Amino acid sequence: MPDNEILDESRSGSNRSLMDTTQVLQDFLDGLPLGIALLGLGGQILYHNLALRDLIALHHDPDGLGISEVIDLSALGDNGAALADGRSTDLVCPVDDGDPLTERMLRIRSIPLNGSSTSGVRSAVLLEDVTESERLKRHLSQAQRMESVGSLASSVAHDINNILTAILSSVHLLKDSEPRVDSIREPLDTIERTALSAAQLAGQLLTLARKRVTSPIPLSISSVVLEARDLLDRVLAEDIRLDLELERQAWTVTADPSQILHTLVNLCLNAQEAMGGRGHITVHTRNVDRSQSLRRDGDLPPGFYVLLAVTDEGPGIPTGIADRVFDPFFTTKQGGTGLGLSTAYSMARDQGGTVTLYSEPGQGTTIKVYFAAEPTTYRVETVVTTEPPPSPSGTETILLVDDEPLLLELGSEILERKGYRVLTAVSGQEALERHADSAVPIPLAILDMAMPGMSGLETIRALRAQDPHIKVILSSGFHPSSRVESLLGTEVDALVNKPYEIPHLIGEVRRVLDENKTSP
Repeated sequence: MPDNEILDESRSGSNRSLMDTTQVLQDFLDGLPLGIALLGLGGQILYHNLALRDLIALHHDPDGLGISEVIDLSALGDNGAALADGRSTDLVCPVDDGDPLTERMLRIRSIPLNGSSTSGVRSAVLLEDVTESERLKRHLSQAQRMESVGSLASSVAHDINNILTAILSSVHLLKDSEPRVDSIREPLDTIERTALSAAQLAGQLLTLARKRVTSPIPLSISSVVLEARDLLDRVLAEDIRLDLELERQAWTVTADPSQILHTLVNLCLNAQEAMGGRGHITVHTRNVDRSQSLRRDGDLPPGFYVLLAVTDEGPGIPTGIADRVFDPFFTTKQGGTGLGLSTAYSMARDQGGTVTLYSEPGQGTTIKVYFAAEPTTYRVETVVTTEPPPSPSGTETILLVDDEPLLLELGSEILERKGYRVLTAVSGQEALERHADSAVPIPLAILDMAMPGMSGLETIRALRAQDPHIKVILSSGFHPSSRVESLLGTEVDALVNKPYEIPHLIGEVRRVLDENKTSP
């Protein structure tokens, strides 16, 4: 074979091999989850892979276009200029389609390439979908902030509940002393209502700290909103127009109705504040079927949900503030607590849903609360109400233990007025001594859960070592945890949360004592 034919065949084989290698490289780059673009000396796109189009929803060939024609660099500031100039940069930015539940986050990196003067390629741009990792980072940051304020919130709520218990107990004693004096009863009713309102604030703190006991029941979100209409009409200003757009066949949600009501009122008051006390608020509910979704959108996994949304016509929320509205204690309102949205977020997450915010300058704001649901229409059951029984009394001896002397004094007087004999102790150690020294049987002890020295649970176990048959009611301003609730029926016979309603406390005392008499 002539030398020139051998050379031609060799070149042909080399070309085929090069073409095969080029195709393999192209297939490899197209299969990467990273979007890749090579930029020329003028910033124009010389090469891109398929993932680049997918990540930025591009439907045409971008080769030859400037990078600024493909990616909006104006919102990226100095990073955008660095990207266009081929300088090194690394940033994360949102790709917003208008719905917070489907917003994606992209990491964009620009890498200068050496030898650009000979190759004509100045830099490489890499795009990566980091939506899930950014979501996890945001959740971690939120959890850390919640944890950092949780202990403080719980401690403050405990002290507030102790104070409110003293106030409500005093009001009860005064009403009991002068039941027919209207001139005294009216201001006492005002004091009682104010104390109960303060108890709601303490409850928000405990919800924030995830230490509040909830009472979830099957319900219809639409029914809760409808029943709240009269309350909303009273608390909102006269110049606020409230419209309800409710799902008639709302799916069944298992949640605490008082928490939903509190969330709804807070969202409406926030909307009123945003509009300066004048404007239009829309509350709507609807069923959301995400059961066929193959991926998580925002905080929502696939499943069934009921949406509760509150929309206002206010000026909208600036981006810098919108990023912080769910932070505990963050508020822009004078005298605000900063607990409304953070407790709504905590409540929704505990229930299996989430809370999102959508706002544009000049276009108002919509807060969406998603509740996990069963795709069956909720049916209201008829409840027969009966008159409450008369307040029970007794003659047994009760050991009352609390590290707050004022609560001991008031609790003793309340129980003694019902005929009971009361022994008091300000600590677990003193309770053991009073119990050991008592000349008469003590069938029941009422203990505060959080005390210096021996805790309530430690005191219970020590008392049971002295008398295995003693009954125990545990009270606390913290609201019991699931661990404490698990002790019901074993080490604890009843739980009473502070600030407790006196008739409820007295009823629990009688119930536990009567069980003691009937038990073998």
